[in-house]
Amino acid sequence: MKLRLWAAALLSVAAGTIPAADFPGMRSYLQTVKLRYATEAEAEKAELRPMALPNWYRIAFSGRWDDNALNHYRTHAAMTDHRIKGTFYLTNPGRVRRLGPEFCRKLLEKGCSLGIHTLSHPFLPTLNPNEQFYEIMHLRAIREPDSDSMFSTMVYPYCRFGSNFEPEIILDLGRAMRNTGVIGAPTVRYNKQEQAFGYPAGTLAESFLLRPGDRDPNPEIFHKQLSSALKNSSALEKNPCISISMHSWHTAEGLKTLRKLLQEVADCPDWWYCNQNEYAAYRFEFHQTKVTKKVEGNVAVYTIERYEPATLGAAPALWFSLSGVKPQAVEGAVLKAAAGRLALEVPHDSAYRLPETISLLKEDGSFDKFPYLAGSIGKTGETIAVKLENRGDVPVTRLVLTLRCCAAYTPGVQVRKPVELAPGKSIETKFQLGAMRSELRYRLGKPYFVVEADFLRDGKACRAFLPLRLEADSSLRCIGTTARTFGPVPENFDLSKISLPGSAVSLPELTAGDRVKSAENAIAFRREDKNSQVPAYKVVSVVEFEPVAAGEILFRGDVSELRANGQKIAKGKSGWLVPVRDGVNRVTVVSTENRARLRLSRWLVPEAGKIKRWLVPTTGGEK
Repeated sequence: MKLRLWAAALLSVAAGTIPAADFPGMRSYLQTVKLRYATEAEAEKAELRPMALPNWYRIAFSGRWDDNALNHYRTHAAMTDHRIKGTFYLTNPGRVRRLGPEFCRKLLEKGCSLGIHTLSHPFLPTLNPNEQFYEIMHLRAIREPDSDSMFSTMVYPYCRFGSNFEPEIILDLGRAMRNTGVIGAPTVRYNKQEQAFGYPAGTLAESFLLRPGDRDPNPEIFHKQLSSALKNSSALEKNPCISISMHSWHTAEGLKTLRKLLQEVADCPDWWYCNQNEYAAYRFEFHQTKVTKKVEGNVAVYTIERYEPATLGAAPALWFSLSGVKPQAVEGAVLKAAAGRLALEVPHDSAYRLPETISLLKEDGSFDKFPYLAGSIGKTGETIAVKLENRGDVPVTRLVLTLRCCAAYTPGVQVRKPVELAPGKSIETKFQLGAMRSELRYRLGKPYFVVEADFLRDGKACRAFLPLRLEADSSLRCIGTTARTFGPVPENFDLSKISLPGSAVSLPELTAGDRVKSAENAIAFRREDKNSQVPAYKVVSVVEFEPVAAGEILFRGDVSELRANGQKIAKGKSGWLVPVRDGVNRVTVVSTENRARLRLSRWLVPEAGKIKRWLVPTTGGEK
């Protein structure tokens, strides 16, 4: 069935309000548009309003495809052969050259874009804020230079981004995303992320995902989901975007089916076929652009405050509906007319462009793509110092430095005013870090900072990344840094005995070597099996602590059994109410795992303010 008929059933999407954006690192600039009319009265009546989508389109249609997969080439061809664009969400290529710059360049062809899927594809909620930010921001710092393109939208590994046991984690993740510059997230929680992640209204673009199947797409599911999306006019008013997704795992027959489905939705005259970065950039400006007007005789003069493409991640022209009569002349925009309607298409000022070349600071202080530039970054006390030296014979102009930090700091982003760096000169900029949040979780892991340097040279827009990652504070103690895990647990194993403080655990240890990444109350471990089809088996995790006082402490978590000090504790409605004594206490928890060779985590969250200190369990005699 052709979808033009379905699209026609939609209600018109109303233009949004234009509140100020409280969004870190988004740089704005001013444009002027002049409309000349026959009379002053006509100029007075003219009104501009931003349009929800360009060119009177009613739906934005795109694609979302995850991971570093060479089969993306097939998916890319299936889309672009039908004039459909999409965004490919990548991870760290490591040393696999086939997934490096050439891979990126091919995926960018015919209007597609790239996005963030984190460095190592972890369960983000189980990482501390420093590691969350590193996973997201450093992916930008290595993949933007790979591709010479911007990564401004993101999707979460495993579609996981929160915890039922620690609701503040989703806000930490939202801060990490904003501090990275993420303005779009086409995920399974359509229209539910912006507020949940603490984003200001109108700053996180979302998309309804069509998920007909990753291997053999099911046309019936596709049509059912698409019909549901098109009928939901209230949801589309908030985010008028639909995307096909999610993995390039198609069988040969599945790829043929995908092509047929894409053909069905191709060439709808009132659909905008865009990539996710374009959609997010357009919607950000739709909501956040400010327009002021003055009338000079018979000329209406509009001043438009909008955002630089280098911070939006894409540069679609912004469209405005125009009320009143048709102007006699237009300056600074392109007048459009259709079916008795008037609009203005306002491209970005040519002085503000996307970076054409992007490079990453090397250990020796040089940049692969900028032989004329040298740099350094370091931290002393609560100050980040950045130095750039222009060793070339051409000035570096409009140099803007942006410091990006993890969720621990307020503000999380600092931007310096543009400066010029003359040939043979250097500049040193110091950023005084803002207030650091007091909670323990913000001090866990390896602090990570990055300075983004945008500049012009020889008329070309360029970007350099200067990253800084410090060592973790090894003295910090919490469940995430002290818990130990053992397994598999055989049948009839005496779990109560090993819940006594100091008891030996005669089982193989599975504790993750990289638990410096762990969230405060996430127990990280790894299974040793290489075969992902192995039967599920039980593991036991051990934590020890000294309480503030003897009594009871409530524990919550996603484990199946809990024992404390030799006793099995029954789970109540709110969790496990554990009797504790003065001195050292031990809690053991059991969970069942069925994934192999993965970094896994389980939640164990103690009642706040009841633990004096955490201890690394001593379990002599384990094998």
